[in-house]
Amino acid sequence: QREGMTHISQVDIKCAGDMGYVIKLVASASREEDVVDAFVSPVLVPKIHPLASVKGAFNAVYLHGHAFDDRCGCAVLVKAIENTDFSKVHGTLTAIFSTQEEVGLRGAEAAAASIKADVALAVDTTAVSDTPEAMMDNTLALGAGAGIKIMDFSLLASRAVWTFMRDIAEENGIPYQLEIFTGIGTDAGALHQAAGGVPSGVISVPSRYAHSSIEMIDMRDFENCEKLLEAFLYGMKDKSQFAFI
Repeated sequence: QREGMTHISQVDIKCAGDMGYVIKLVASASREEDVVDAFVSPVLVPKIHPLASVKGAFNAVYLHGHAFDDRCGCAVLVKAIENTDFSKVHGTLTAIFSTQEEVGLRGAEAAAASIKADVALAVDTTAVSDTPEAMMDNTLALGAGAGIKIMDFSLLASRAVWTFMRDIAEENGIPYQLEIFTGIGTDAGALHQAAGGVPSGVISVPSRYAHSSIEMIDMRDFENCEKLLEAFLYGMKDKSQFAFI
């Protein structure tokens, strides 16, 4: 089904605004077995919704699904490996796809014990705080960029690592948001304690409805996380960049 915007008048737009909405042309698709149901139609979108801020010809794509935590992190890592020109990377990249993060970081701990890393990054999802509930503080939002972690329950990120990520994001025009979320942990909690201590950080894909069957991400954030990881790999020149002292 397809319906355009030509019949939407200025009166419609004003009435929508008075009620706290904007009118956006939204596409949606769902699949039931072998049948795909898709439509494009004008929709009333609350002004607080991330789609309300999408302007001009720029498109926003949201994905819903189960186990995005942490299939998203795996996908970001795979895409970065596919897209990176390793002839331009200094050093050796070891990619770990670990298990049992949710029950004690067990896979990452076992892997980290066998690798003498100079710097480590976890790639994971993180919960946004851009919905209307009272406890939300709008410090993280869908569509606002890759998450660069400063701290969480499991990790106080290496200052050298997170500031390096922030700087290369700014240099490369990659949207980012700084993350402080004390209620969660990632595999970096195990990585930074390995081998006498490894400078560690986290790239976070912002998401909603974590640990549910309808987790949601914004593809812009996913793509920016992948770009940030690539830029990090190209930016590494020497392990002294991330030294503790």
